[in-house]
Formats: sequence, structure tokens, C-alpha cells
Amino acid sequence: MNTLIRKTGKLTDTHQIAVAPMGATRTEPKLGRLRPWRIAFVLRSAGVRIVTDVTENLILGRITPSGNETPVIDLRPFDAEDAGVSRKHVLIKVEGDGVYASDLQSANGTILNGKRLDPHTFYPVFHLDELVLGRLPIVIELLIDPLS
Repeated sequence: MNTLIRKTGKLTDTHQIAVAPMGATRTEPKLGRLRPWRIAFVLRSAGVRIVTDVTENLILGRITPSGNETPVIDLRPFDAEDAGVSRKHVLIKVEGDGVYASDLQSANGTILNGKRLDPHTFYPVFHLDELVLGRLPIVIELLIDPLS
């Protein structure tokens, strides 16, 4: 590896910088853990705004009577059962620089901005998009992007 001396603007201050020869492989710098996305799920019909930090995945749905496989966000208090929301209705996934939604083969389907989602297929979600779970509309607010 070659060494290059670089002046930093001060007359007496120099730093040594390692320079890799051309064609050598580079390793990506370790940035540490990124901060989570902060997402708000707005249920206008109930006048409720649920704000949560998301680092990987979360499921929106209803708690089962037995309490098994509890969704991360339980929509039961918002008449979700009457609105046709399944127990495990939609998966919200954050990956890289984006947020994605996938219908979990729910009984009544998921609609994103007027388009029905195919089950188990991820669709990008953007700030102020509307998801409809069964007949329950939810506006998505992307409050913090970890890469911004």
C-alpha cells in the first residue's frame, strides 16, 4: 500500500492517508447501527395517530383470542374486526432506504393508494400514502428517514 501526505490547509498540519493500489478490493466502512425509521399510522376515522420506531418489520392486525402470534400494532380497539382486518393483515418492512408493505394473504385484502396488493409481494410505501386494510383506511406518515 502506498502512502500519500496531504496538507489540510494549515501550514504545519499534515496527515498520512493510506492509498490502496488500483484493482484492490475495498471493504465498506462500518457505520454502526442506523437509527430506526419513525412511522405514524393515522386512523382518521378514529382520530388516532399511532407513532412507532421501526428497525426491521412490523405486522398490523388484530390480537388473536388465544393471544398467540400477536401483531406489533393491534388494530382491534379501532373496530378492526368489523372493518374486515385479519389477525395478521399486512407486513411493514424497512430495508435500506425504503419502507415496503406486503399483504399477508388477508381475508379481505389490502389496498395501497387505490391498488389492491398481491399477497406476499412487497410494494414501496411513501409519505402520506393510504393503506386500506379490509375497509379500515390508514394514512402512512414517514416521520424519520434514518439515512437523511
